[in-house]
Amino acid sequence: MAIFENDICPVCQKVFEKGDDIVVCPECGTPHHRECYKQIGKCANSALHSEGFVFKRAAANAEPEKQEEQNASVPPFFASLMADAQKQAGENADTASEDDKAGQSSPFIPPQLKGEPAIKEIDGQPVGYIAATIGANARRFLSAFSKEKTIGWNWSAFIFGPFYYLYRKMFWEGFLLVAVDVAIRMLVSILFSETIQAYSQGYTAAIQSLNDNAITPEAAREFVNQMNVLGTQTGMMKPVLILLGLLFVMHIICALFADSVYKKKVLTIVKEADAKLEQDAFFGVTPFMGQRPDARPEEIKLFYLSSKGGVSLFIPLCAYFVLTIMNMI
Repeated sequence: MAIFENDICPVCQKVFEKGDDIVVCPECGTPHHRECYKQIGKCANSALHSEGFVFKRAAANAEPEKQEEQNASVPPFFASLMADAQKQAGENADTASEDDKAGQSSPFIPPQLKGEPAIKEIDGQPVGYIAATIGANARRFLSAFSKEKTIGWNWSAFIFGPFYYLYRKMFWEGFLLVAVDVAIRMLVSILFSETIQAYSQGYTAAIQSLNDNAITPEAAREFVNQMNVLGTQTGMMKPVLILLGLLFVMHIICALFADSVYKKKVLTIVKEADAKLEQDAFFGVTPFMGQRPDARPEEIKLFYLSSKGGVSLFIPLCAYFVLTIMNMI
């Protein structure tokens, strides 16, 4: 990282040079050689964290006040993510290996997956940036991404189908699958319109009869029997089974390809961030989001990755309610 040239590694006391493999403490910003960090297993200034210590760069020609302001500009949103990661690392400290501890204490250190060698890169992209983009459940996806498989299995995608894609911000794929879901339902309703209409009329009449009389256990059992007879007479079971079968197949497809589609999206976000950072681009971070435009490039990049990636609850919930309303009409 060129931004740390002329600074000194607190472990080996050597000056950082261009091309050095450097990791950064997420709490105070202190840079270390990656191997030095692994050697001690924690930040060299960890004892000062409780006092609010913040690393100050010694870059040439930097103005003291300006430099102090820049190093104090850690984005609250990203700091919160790092606090959660540090808490999780502390909870697992007793059972984790030394490599595990190093991997959990900083997003720039590749995580050590149990029974596997440490993953450092996936498709040429640093695993720390990929994990920052994934956010929740990153370790599971890092393991899946490293296997280089086009077809896998994702239980969440199988259960929730298109809504899982929207939850993981795969919006194009998610809305396409929602459209397929709507098309399947419409096709079945068109092909079996007479059957569905006959069943609806019988169902409405049975409900009206139930409401007109006192609702007793006997009346409820009679209503259930009427629905069974109505379903048999109208042949309603056939369109229901066809609809469920088609939706089941669609959910299987969602589960088989969810990880590979998500991997492609995550890597695209990381690669776009690299390109923009090389061009000294501004990511559109605004003060109300808790980030100043004079933040360090590494901070801006991580903020960008975490905001572009992660998950979204609002979009899938909206899609679910819209589909529910459409089915009621």
